Amino acid sequence: MKKLLLIVLAVIASGIIFDACKKGPEDPFLTFRSRKERMTGKWLVNTYLFNTADSLIDNVSPKDTTSPTFGCVGTITYTKHKQYVWEFDKNGLYSMTSTKTWMVDRDWSVQTPECTDSTAYPWTDSITIIKGLWTFGGGVGSYHSKQLLELTDGVDQVTGTSYEIVELREKELKVRKTYTRLTDGVVIREEWTLEPYVAP
Repeated sequence: MKKLLLIVLAVIASGIIFDACKKGPEDPFLTFRSRKERMTGKWLVNTYLFNTADSLIDNVSPKDTTSPTFGCVGTITYTKHKQYVWEFDKNGLYSMTSTKTWMVDRDWSVQTPECTDSTAYPWTDSITIIKGLWTFGGGVGSYHSKQLLELTDGVDQVTGTSYEIVELREKELKVRKTYTRLTDGVVIREEWTLEPYVAP
């Protein structure tokens, strides 16, 4: 009975210790991996909200179109898909790769052998890679130590940005930032949710 009581007390004490290390509001209650270990790796963005709008997909309004060669009449819609992959290494280096891919949907009003509805004609518009340095920040104001993700541009090591780390688990990372756009004074809120990247 005494041994069982000691085990229960040890578990409770370790839970208090680990909870004291909890940084983000949605961080796990108990984890045996350090914050740096959980951050290190490759992450795929599965949600990117820009002022609550889904910013991974941009739809271009359907446009009336005609194919003069075959006399096809209907609409064509372009949809842009964006993929972001973030990678953080244990030495403080990071990269962000964004890939933009277009899909085309054709919807003809009359179906003929030459004019058939078609979808999924993808082509890559652009691939952009940003590299730099990453570190944890915080410990001032309302932010706990290691509650901020600080990114510094690798070119001049001056330009940078801070994200609040809402949640950091082995299988999920949530960050957000709020700022006022200088061009028009509009308050912008970005929210990113990421999952471990799995190569296709």
